Amino acid sequence: MVGKVHHTVTHSLQGAPVTCVRFKNGTDFGQMDDGGVSRQVSFVAGTSDGVRLFACGGGGVADAANVAKVSQVAQVALRRVAHLCFDARDSLLVAHGGNVLSMLQCKANSLSLAHSVSLPCSSISRIAVQDSYSPSSSSLLSAACEDGSVSFVDLAHMRQINAIGSADSAAITGIQWLTINELAISTDAGRVAILDHRANSSKAVHSFHDLRDVSAVLNCIAVHPTQKTTLATGSADGAVKVWDLRSTKEPEVKSKVWDHNSKEPEVKSFSLHSSDVWDLVFPKTNAYTLACCSQDGLISHFTWNYNNPDGFEMPGKNPSAINKISGQGLPVNSLDCHDEQPLLVAAGDAGQVILTEI
Repeated sequence: MVGKVHHTVTHSLQGAPVTCVRFKNGTDFGQMDDGGVSRQVSFVAGTSDGVRLFACGGGGVADAANVAKVSQVAQVALRRVAHLCFDARDSLLVAHGGNVLSMLQCKANSLSLAHSVSLPCSSISRIAVQDSYSPSSSSLLSAACEDGSVSFVDLAHMRQINAIGSADSAAITGIQWLTINELAISTDAGRVAILDHRANSSKAVHSFHDLRDVSAVLNCIAVHPTQKTTLATGSADGAVKVWDLRSTKEPEVKSKVWDHNSKEPEVKSFSLHSSDVWDLVFPKTNAYTLACCSQDGLISHFTWNYNNPDGFEMPGKNPSAINKISGQGLPVNSLDCHDEQPLLVAAGDAGQVILTEI
């Protein structure tokens, strides 16, 4: 069961709606005046006019005791920010201006534009960085586009190296790496598809629906941080679907993710919100939980026990297992959880960043 929420604070962006928020990896350490060590966590927020860097923490530890100490420390002007993500080197990747991908250098209290490249598509919807073997190795970035294509960018040289032109016939709404080579995408036609950037193909290697809800519209996707056969998607009807890939068919390109059974994936659906779920994440600090945010102005954080064959605890059986956090009455478009601290950040149309301990 998720405990009650503590130390929630909001920070105004003077009314600028936020499209995406993401925590910077890890914790920044510094020297205090008294010789002690300060610890600070940082996050970024993307808006229609740029990217803003925030810091929270200070003396002691960057945890619930310091969560209220939030300040904006830097800003870079970019047009129409759609999505954000960090790579292993703490470079910030930004999809903006339709089809532009930019790399920003993100230090403890500064942001600076390093490189930009335009991709051959009309509009990038989501981006994700490949998990590297080490922070020193080069990574690929995958850019999902509304035309159903996926581009792959070599981050060491900021250039596109290949693409899957017809990953899906519908608009891609979410993308996450499953392994060093494979990705999962969600679409507004209700499909989850598996891609392999090594495949000599212009299409996905496998795709599937929730056969009990074939008309569903999926808005986003998340991959469990350690159990890569478990995905979660957010739907237009306010439901969160959990997909178990262990029972799916083996794709054309051999993969570590699938077994040799020939069944469709197990999908469980849970009604959590009254309208679109726009973003969701499995917190690395507690992989038994999942957090999501919605058009209805609420954020949900609830318990998941993957050792239980039924997956998530059913809300109807155990309502206390779900925490609801207010998004200031307007749609909440994005959220993220810190990889080391039990902290959640969220933001949306209210133009305010919400930071809370979970």
